Amino acid sequence: GIASVRSRVANLKEYLVDEDNHSFSVKDGVLFNADQTMLYAYPQGKVVNRYTIPETVKEIAYGAFHSATIDTLVLPSSLEVNGITNYDYFKNCKIKAIEIKNNPYFETVDGVLYNKAKDELVYWPSEKVVTNLTFPSTLTSMSFNSYSIPCLEQVTTLTIPRDCEDFLIYED
Repeated sequence: GIASVRSRVANLKEYLVDEDNHSFSVKDGVLFNADQTMLYAYPQGKVVNRYTIPETVKEIAYGAFHSATIDTLVLPSSLEVNGITNYDYFKNCKIKAIEIKNNPYFETVDGVLYNKAKDELVYWPSEKVVTNLTFPSTLTSMSFNSYSIPCLEQVTTLTIPRDCEDFLIYED
């Protein structure tokens, strides 16, 4: 089965799936494929301090966290390299921090998601606000706008890392 939820369903607190449905499943009100290797949709009205994605999940559907409100999102160590590719996967969501441990493809630093080598920014949580913007010294290229790093208007100091060779801040 394929599921996509990209419209605003602001009051939805949980998904339910008929027990005879063989395409979808639910855990803690969150919609998955039957074997829970793909997370399809997190309910937009479900507000939590911390949500841990099950270790069975290898991929997150584009827009799965559309308009979600989660303080800390914990990604599974099983998440594959193509399981999430950029900040669009968390469009319009309110997340303060991302965590991931023991994953061969991704790493987090101070609640921000990078590729494993930490030379590429994957996702800056929309609710993470800083005035002193710093990145790992391993970041080699910086290209972002206020969409990819929402707190840019509050930044008073930006430190360019040691190994950075390309630097670009562009308009939305």
